[in-house]
Amino acid sequence: MMAEKMQTQLKRIFYVTPTNYIELLKGYANILEDKRAIIQRRAKSLRDGLAKLQGAREQVERMAAESDIKRQQV
Repeated sequence: MMAEKMQTQLKRIFYVTPTNYIELLKGYANILEDKRAIIQRRAKSLRDGLAKLQGAREQVERMAAESDIKRQQV
């Protein structure tokens, strides 16, 4: 159906040779590899950020406990 639409719009028939098809698949593989790398970098960044937030939360909890102790002493 799409080929018929393309044929009527461009008024010619396009043939896909095995070489063209393989190049198309290689192109898709390259795009997929690039997208995976981007997602992996973003996931690593997110994990690192979450780890920093966890560390900050633990630090705040420790400081709050110390503050409570010092308030009781005063």
